[in-house]
Amino acid sequence: MAFSLRTTALAVMLLVGAAAGSPSYGAEPASVAHQPQIDDIVAAISARQIEAYVKKLVSFQTRHT
Repeated sequence: MAFSLRTTALAVMLLVGAAAGSPSYGAEPASVAHQPQIDDIVAAISARQIEAYVKKLVSFQTRHT
């Protein structure tokens, strides 16, 4: 089975990306300080607001909704 140059390049990029994105073996993960701002942002999200936003987008009646 012959592989095209494009397929081979894609496979190499995926392998390199997976290797670069994986943590080092045995390394301790870096601890991240608690950020209260993130809690505030998450707390501000509500199902009602999301529903209103989606309904507004649907009201434009484009094919991408």
